[in-house]
Amino acid sequence: MEKELWKGNEAIAEAAIRAGCDCYFGYPITPQTEIPEYMSARMPEVGGCFLQAESELGAEKTVSAVTEAATIYIPLGDLVDFEKEIARLQKEIDNLQKEIARAEGKLNNQGFVAKAPAALVEQEKAKLALNQQKLEQVEKRLAELKESL
Repeated sequence: MEKELWKGNEAIAEAAIRAGCDCYFGYPITPQTEIPEYMSARMPEVGGCFLQAESELGAEKTVSAVTEAATIYIPLGDLVDFEKEIARLQKEIDNLQKEIARAEGKLNNQGFVAKAPAALVEQEKAKLALNQQKLEQVEKRLAELKESL
């Protein structure tokens, strides 16, 4: 293995990429501006994602979408009506709670569990687990958003 000589911050950034980091989200802060600068160039080369807010406050002003694979944060600065975003997240929480209650009702119904094909029961269990995970993430994001106001 050939030895490589790296500057400190670039070494940190490259080590993260080589360890599997494929997304970088941050904001510039002195003296660590070398890391976002390096990541902004390297992430596209490795098929990764680079997202930088203009400041710490800008990083807090985001909207989010929770998917099965990830929570996606989109920085929108002053373009977002945060009261509407809070209402949207609350509505999403309400919908997830209803879906969780429906799935729990089905799975607690011994008639359903006894008569339904095993694959269908497992499918309901998987949906329930996914919705519980999404609920936790959306509730966390709602709390973060309320804190940042």
